[in-house]
Formats: sequence, C-alpha cells, structure tokens
Amino acid sequence: MYRFPMRQMRNGCAGDDIRVPVAAPVDLSDTTVLVVADDEQRRSHLTEILSTITEELAADVDTNGLNTSWGTLANLATTCNLLSETSLNSLWKFQNSLVPVLLTMPSDLWDVNNGIIRLRRTIRPSDWSRFEVYARRIQYFSDEVSIPPPTVYLHREALQALACAKPRAWPSLCSEVRILNWATLHVDHSGIFRCMPFFMGEHTTKIIFDFQGLQMQDIGTFQSLLFDFPIIQSVTIPVGDDDDPLMTPDALLQFFTHGKSLQKITVDLSLPRDIIKVLASAIHLRHAEFLLEEPFPSSLTSLGFQALQVLVLHCPSPMIVTSFLRTLSNPPLKALAVKFTERIMVPELLKLFHVVRVNLSHKHLERVVITTLFEHSVPNRVPFCDEGAIAPLMCFPNLTHIDLDFALRFRIGNKTVQDIARAWPLLQVLRLGGYGWQNGSQITPSGVLPLLRLPHLRTLSIAIDASSIDCDIETVSPNPDVANNNLEMWDLQDSPLVDYGSMAALLSAFIPRINRLMYWQETVVRSTGVSSADAKRNRK
Repeated sequence: MYRFPMRQMRNGCAGDDIRVPVAAPVDLSDTTVLVVADDEQRRSHLTEILSTITEELAADVDTNGLNTSWGTLANLATTCNLLSETSLNSLWKFQNSLVPVLLTMPSDLWDVNNGIIRLRRTIRPSDWSRFEVYARRIQYFSDEVSIPPPTVYLHREALQALACAKPRAWPSLCSEVRILNWATLHVDHSGIFRCMPFFMGEHTTKIIFDFQGLQMQDIGTFQSLLFDFPIIQSVTIPVGDDDDPLMTPDALLQFFTHGKSLQKITVDLSLPRDIIKVLASAIHLRHAEFLLEEPFPSSLTSLGFQALQVLVLHCPSPMIVTSFLRTLSNPPLKALAVKFTERIMVPELLKLFHVVRVNLSHKHLERVVITTLFEHSVPNRVPFCDEGAIAPLMCFPNLTHIDLDFALRFRIGNKTVQDIARAWPLLQVLRLGGYGWQNGSQITPSGVLPLLRLPHLRTLSIAIDASSIDCDIETVSPNPDVANNNLEMWDLQDSPLVDYGSMAALLSAFIPRINRLMYWQETVVRSTGVSSADAKRNRK
C-alpha cells in the first residue's frame, strides 16, 4: 500500500498534505484521522536528503557562471507532480465505500454511532474544498474489488444531504465513475434511490441496483436512468430481500425503452413479453439473463436479438424455452444456459435440442448448459436418454462446453462417445447427467479413450461400466507428447470402480495430470434407483 504523510486536521479542516489510502483504519468520531505512515525518523531523514538535493540543484551554474537551476528544478517538480497524480489516481480508482472520500471533508461534519455515519451539522460550501480533488479519481464503486469491506456506512439522511448540498457547478459528486454498485454506498435503502444519479456521470457504463426501499417518488428517477445516462451498457438488477410492488411492468417497460446502448442485462425478474420485445430491438445487446415464465405464441416468428451472444434463461419448463428460441433467427449466439425450476422429461429435452439445432447458428455456438433445481433419485419409470437425445447438437462443431446437469438417465455406448469426440474436437467440459451406470451405461473404459485423447478436455463427468478394464494398456497407450495434460478431474458419477490398479495405469497413460477421480465405493445394482443421500454417502 502507498504510504503518505498526513498532517493533523486543524480547525475542522483537512490539512494541505492529506492523502487518504483506501484501506486506512478510520474512526470518524475522532478529530484525528489515523493513517498508516512511515516511521517519523525515516521521514525526517528522507526530507533532509531531498532538501539537500534540491539545494545543490539550485546552486548549479554553467561555465559562464550563470545559474541554470530553474530548468532542472522545473523538470523535477513536473516529474514529482506526475508521479503524485498517477499514484493518487491508482490509489483512489477502486472503492467499495464512500468513507474514504468523506474523510476529505471536515471532521466535525460527521458522527459515528453503531457503525452508522450521521451528520452533525449542515453542509457548508467550504466543506467541499478537498472533496472534488479525490472524488474525481474514483472510477469504480464495487464490492468485487480487493479492498477490506467497510465497517461504517452512511445513513440515508446523510446521503440525501450530500446529494442536496452538491455544488451547482458540479455535474455529479463522482463524475468519473464507470461502474456503480449502488448497494455499496448505503445500508438504509428507504427513499434513497433518487440520489443514485448524483454518483454517476457521463462515463458510467455499468450500474447494479435492486428495488429495496423504493418509494413512489423514486419511480421517475428509475424510469429515466437510461435516458439521462445513454452511454450505460450494462444493467444488473439482483433479487432484493423484498420485492417492491411499485416496480410494475409499465415502469420496467419505460426503463428499458431507453436502453438503446445496452450490451448486457442481468435481471432477476420475470420479464413480460412486451419488455422482451423491447430488448430484442436493442441492436447492441450481446448478453441477456432474465426469468421467463410465459410462452411465446407460435405466430411470433422473429423477435430480433441480432447481436445476442450469451443467453441465460430461468424457466419453469422446456416448453417455455422452446417457444422463445423459435422466435430467434440465427443470432450469433455463443452460449446458451437454461436453469429449470421444474423437473424436465426426456421428450421435452428432445424438442428443446431440436429447436436449438434449427434456430441457432451452427458456426457460433460454443456452450450449452442445462441445469435444474432438483437433486432427487431417478424413478425407473422415467425414460432414459440415448444417443438420440444429444444427436441434434452434433452439428455444432465449435462446442467447447456441454453441461447437462440434471436427474435424467443417460444410456449411451462406445459408438456415441466416438461420435462425440469427432463432432466436438474443441471440447473442454463434458457433463452428461449425474446418473447412468445403474440405469445401463454401456460405455467401457476402452470406449471412453476417444474423449481422453481430446487435447483441450479439462472436466469430464460421465458414467461408464468400470467393473473391468476391457483394453490392453500397453497397446492403447498414446504417445506421451500428445497426452491430455489439461484433464484434472473425472467424475464417474455412480460408476463403481473395481480394478484400481488397471484404472490407475490407464489414467496415467492418457491423463497424467489428473488429481481427482470420483466414483462409487460400493457395488450398485443396475435395476434399482439411487437416492440423493446414498449418492453423497458412497461418492468418493
């Protein structure tokens, strides 16, 4: 951490040399701000050395006896100033609290009680003299930065007072902010949403906020955010502790109507069709994540989403996803992720993958991730997934991630594994369900070798019949120069492992860097289902 000397605050005002490191221990109830500093004696010696150097420079003369020190001293002063400015810019660039910049204001302005900062008196124009010098250096208000979390927070009335007392000549209190996570600046949510624009500026491109404590007078501020700050490219609205009924579909529609520059939205809200249609017209939108709870009519053939590259949907059932994907016209989608809140069935999965094959770009798609919230055993009456389930995906040659993490039975054989290896040579992650062997996985150790030869594969979760090793290790061992050095974890799911020595030899030959192998400890009867509790107990 950079260390800067600091004079004690006098007469309620900060000294000229104040430098506030972001991680400095702070007690706003004291009149002295504690900052980590170098030893006093070392500072004294350093000052003497620098003073001697500048005095020698000031006495420098040329061969004619003329003093030439002014140019050298000017260059030295410019260099030191540049070092100071760039260091301060880096020091203040990332923040997760307003506390450091509040310390640039007079210490008698604040009071701290139980971790909450409140105003002691009215903010005066003179109180802002040092604020802008440091506030303009802040570019990121985020809880993702590597800074210790704050121990004190600004009360909502103090936050409102800051916004109201802002000098008229300033466009914003923090005009250079690029990313604003609104929740990092306050702890009391009630009635402060309207203050949010005072901490944004013409360079703000990403905002993160929720609707906790939203009041009627805040609705107008929310609806006009994307209009007032048209450069905003990313909006994240996480789920709050309580949903505010004031946030109606009409209010959301008005908000997104102005999002012509949006490139990414992550919204933990169920979006009606009218809002999705508006988002589809955003020509720069590349990443979209939202809740989808109502199907689209079959008569709607094309929505737009012409630039969409990443789509993450939270849905009750595959039928809703299928109806939505049918409205897409071959966008350059690279990643499709669907999180279901209900159990999915094999016929629904087949329809979903068929629509994916028809409506998504074969050249661009790289990731398919399908998950559910369920972790139950698989009933025997549920149909299993055979090679026909994943066959529609074979036409996507650039797939790198296939993650099908749900409680469906996969029953495929060695031939399907060979087809997978040929169809997806760039594969990095492959997960086919979480159950398989007890329901008839026909993949043998020799059959899985084409997957182990894929040079980029690093995560594998697939059930096999590992009751015996059906290949000669010496015969099938690959050239050491082409061994897979990326695969470090293989989940055999519910496959029991019997011949440990032969399996170890196989792994060392094909995937020498593997450090984790998960399998079943006890013998499993293929004809019986397995509970989640048994799975956790027997998994190694």
